[in-house]
Amino acid sequence: DFTNVTADITVTAVYEKNVVTPSTGKLQIEVAGGTGFTISVNGGAARPQGTSYVNTKAPVGATVTVVAKATNGNTFVGWMNPTTGVIVSTEESFTFVTSYYSFYKAMYNTDVEGVNLVTYKNPVAAGGKGQIIDMQYYAAGENIVVPDNLSMAGYNFGGWDLSVDEIKDIIASQNDANVLATWNSAPVYVDIEVDGGTITANSSQNELGQYRAYKSTIVTANEAPTGMKFAYWVALRENEDGTTSETVKSYDEVYTFYPSSDIKLKAVYVDESTEVLQTALADISADNTTEGNYITYILSWDVPESAGKFIKGGILLVKAENYNADTFFVNSGDGNIIQNSPQYAQSAELSGYGLNKKDSFIGSSWIAKSWVQYESDGEIITVYSDEISITK
Repeated sequence: DFTNVTADITVTAVYEKNVVTPSTGKLQIEVAGGTGFTISVNGGAARPQGTSYVNTKAPVGATVTVVAKATNGNTFVGWMNPTTGVIVSTEESFTFVTSYYSFYKAMYNTDVEGVNLVTYKNPVAAGGKGQIIDMQYYAAGENIVVPDNLSMAGYNFGGWDLSVDEIKDIIASQNDANVLATWNSAPVYVDIEVDGGTITANSSQNELGQYRAYKSTIVTANEAPTGMKFAYWVALRENEDGTTSETVKSYDEVYTFYPSSDIKLKAVYVDESTEVLQTALADISADNTTEGNYITYILSWDVPESAGKFIKGGILLVKAENYNADTFFVNSGDGNIIQNSPQYAQSAELSGYGLNKKDSFIGSSWIAKSWVQYESDGEIITVYSDEISITK
């Protein structure tokens, strides 16, 4: 009420988030090498299909069961996600819950007289889940052509575990061959530029002067010039229009972070009489080279005393194909979002928290951001980091 203002007042606009969650999506089923399948939705009748099925208005969150049809002369391999090459089930009956886009394919080996199958896979030990890289049929004595130029972050391709001659011998004995990719660890390095300070801790540099990615790195600000004081660290980013953006990263002269990409940091100094307004900060980085079916996320928060009282922090994760900017926030109710708050992050702030997300198979892409909550004048405020996109 502004009819009788007798003192300074602060008027705050109040908003409610409009959450629009799509209720339908695309459901696609295909068969490669077989003759058909049945499909059942939410416990309904199992209806027979041909070799393909597409529903562009399938309900999101429905429980679907598909059953591959046994065929003479064909051997069922499994249900595959064609986007990632992952065999998600080796059973003919496969049940899943639909998302905004669900695509699965029944895979068969065809038993043809005089030829045998060579299957090239990415082993679980290298971070995959037995993905099929290629499938080739050969007769005895034929020239074997192996896939090459494979790549994976954090590794160098070391070739296949069977030589061409060994594959030929298996084919000559009229047997199928399974060939596995081998990998050698290759650490990832990044460029770190520091203006107004020095790097005081990180793993060893490579011959190009780059630093190990995903490792604890400490930068220390220089002594402030006469009449000035340290204010904060900013990360500099070149925009497409040629301008430079600055993002505040820390108010501490000694700043610890975990670089996942090239970064330019600058220590900002201000006049001693200048009051530095400190706000809550959240940050995130990710390591997609973690051994096995994991991605490691490094989360950090900073809630200065002048901003409020720290409550807790966490991470939001969603598969890229399920990403919805309108629902990507804490407690949004979007069932595709993984919301995690490490137990040890619910009582105190530290410089960084490591969190391993399992079931992050090679080829899967994720959107992630960290968040922190704090209390100020009786109000709970949530602050988010920038979003990052990462592919295993």
